[in-house]
Amino acid sequence: MQNAKIHQLHLGATAGIELNGQYLVTSNGDWAKDNEVFHDEKTVQQVWTASSSCANPGKCTGQVTSSEGWTAPMRYSEDQWIVDRNLPDWEPCYDGTTSPGNQKYRFWPVDANGQRRSTDGSLFGGFDETHGISGACGKNLPLVIVLPLRVQLIPQ
Repeated sequence: MQNAKIHQLHLGATAGIELNGQYLVTSNGDWAKDNEVFHDEKTVQQVWTASSSCANPGKCTGQVTSSEGWTAPMRYSEDQWIVDRNLPDWEPCYDGTTSPGNQKYRFWPVDANGQRRSTDGSLFGGFDETHGISGACGKNLPLVIVLPLRVQLIPQ
């Protein structure tokens, strides 16, 4: 009986993880890090319209459309949602050229205190992380900027 209860709890904790609807997404620049050093960045707020479906609790895919005018695929992997997008002219170089970056949003369910929890799917925490290319702009160290991320369902 105890094994059946554990199995039942496990199934309940993984069902219904799809993200569908509108979410207020905040990348908090007040706590940003550039290459592991705190450095203020601009705080960015946007609204995402998310659409996803799951073949099973471990395999979910979908798409996010941002109020900032971009669309990107999303996937659920290792207990977190991931949205990847390429930024062609992300890093400005001293000579006036630019270098691309890869932005990755990673987020998971949290409670009101920001602790990782199984919740109703209305609040998520995580990171907005952008990586430049090693060697870009004449530096052998890639620029990496990480901002804390909050994703909150907008009630309809």
